[in-house]
Amino acid sequence: MLNRDFRIFNFVEKPMIPKPVEEKGWQKPGTGVVKINFDAAVYGRKMSFGLVARDHDGFVIGGRVGVLEFNAGAEWAEMRALTESMELAREKNWLKLDLESDCANLAFKYNCTKAFDMDYPDEIHD
Repeated sequence: MLNRDFRIFNFVEKPMIPKPVEEKGWQKPGTGVVKINFDAAVYGRKMSFGLVARDHDGFVIGGRVGVLEFNAGAEWAEMRALTESMELAREKNWLKLDLESDCANLAFKYNCTKAFDMDYPDEIHD
C-alpha cells in the first residue's frame, strides 16, 4: 500500500489510530545520588557551559556556568562541561553521580569509569 511504503500522512485530519505518546523529560536520580545535567554551546570563538546539580528529591544543590574565549568545537565544549561537572562533584564530595548530557557523541564515546579512572558509578546518557 502506498501509504505504508512512503509514510504519507494526512495532516488536515486527526489520525484514526493515534501514535503512542513517549514520556520524555527530566527524571529524579535514586536516593543518595546527585544528578548533574550539563550543556555547552559554541558561538564564534567563544564557548559557554552550564550545569545544574540536583539531589534525589529534585532540589537544586549546586551549579556552575562559564564562558571561555577559545576556538573549539561543540564536542570539546561538551567535554569541558563534563570536566566542570566532575570538578564540582569533587569539591562537594559527592560520591554517587548520575551525569546527563544532550550530546550523543559524548555519551557514546566516553565511559567515565574507564576513561577518567574515577570511582564514581557514573552514567552518561542522551
